[in-house]
Amino acid sequence: MKKTATLLLFFAASFTVQAQSPTDKIVLAKNQQLKFITKVNSTINQEMMGQSMEILMDIATSRNITVKDITTTEYNLDAVTTHVKMNMSAMGQDKVFDSNNKNDMDGDMKDVGKDINVAKPLILSTDGKCRPAASASPEKSAEEKDMMGDMMKQMMGGGAEEITTAAYFMLIPAGKKPGDIWTDSTVTGTTKVISNYTWDSSLANIAVIKVASKETNNSTVNTMGMDMTINMANEITEVRKVDFTTGLVISINSTKKINGTIDVMGQSIPMTGTATTVTTTE
Repeated sequence: MKKTATLLLFFAASFTVQAQSPTDKIVLAKNQQLKFITKVNSTINQEMMGQSMEILMDIATSRNITVKDITTTEYNLDAVTTHVKMNMSAMGQDKVFDSNNKNDMDGDMKDVGKDINVAKPLILSTDGKCRPAASASPEKSAEEKDMMGDMMKQMMGGGAEEITTAAYFMLIPAGKKPGDIWTDSTVTGTTKVISNYTWDSSLANIAVIKVASKETNNSTVNTMGMDMTINMANEITEVRKVDFTTGLVISINSTKKINGTIDVMGQSIPMTGTATTVTTTE
């Protein structure tokens, strides 16, 4: 009799867990600390004047987010990049950077680590939108910007602190259940993304979401006194694991097919490539 009662309690508890509905707002606690590890591996090919150039990049970053304060509709966050490690190969030259290496932080690639251990105040709304806090440092002047870094971010599709942080959270639309499909679109600066979502499966409070996106970016950046017009049309496939009781993304596995051109000095340079990204939450 006791065994039967225990089994009934077990099944009742299981049903209760499975019956949970997705939260309609991001749920975080004051002083909560989150750590995100991201690894990007990319291969980019450029064609110019009949010659092909391959750029290989392997980048690993660690970011910490601390919930500093909470209001009824927003979270005040501090986002800190604590480690960057990069290996890059282009035009027969290999470059390596590790922010844990003092020589690298003082070397010719020191700009890669300029934001290491610098807290970036952000505001995350309970509906998942993120923006810089009013107290954040003003935008650098054009002369101070890392133009080549900006160009790479444009080609890869963004990279600002608020964009990166917003990707760590996801709300499932009200009324959705496993098997359902929905679509949305976002515009951030010059980048537009149209995404189709499928709630593939779930286990307890973790939902597996498959995403297929089309990303377009048309912009102009200036580097070394030259204007470069970037036109990209990328395709992205993702598998996300989301804690739908809090809106926290547990992991993202993403593959981006890069396709576009860079127009500079009267020439159009075709560009293709693939970038795989794995982000995990600790």
